[in-house]
Amino acid sequence: MMEGGGVVMIKRAEIDNSAPFRSVKEAVSLFGEKVLASEVYTTKLKEMHGEASGNGSSRLGTVTAELEQTKHNLELAREESMAMANCL
Repeated sequence: MMEGGGVVMIKRAEIDNSAPFRSVKEAVSLFGEKVLASEVYTTKLKEMHGEASGNGSSRLGTVTAELEQTKHNLELAREESMAMANCL
């Protein structure tokens, strides 16, 4: 207690002692989340499996194009870096 007529505030915290969740789905449904990580993982796994079985050549073309674009961006960054170094 403080002397001189000061005010003392005592803060209280609430402790949740209710029963724990029976499953992750129950906890997620309580908090309103609509997508479970296992469902996302399963969907992604199915997509990857579909790409591996049918679209291998188109996927290779996409990756090759992305690689060429990245090489081009790297070359531009190197040129810019050299120009900046020369300015100093």
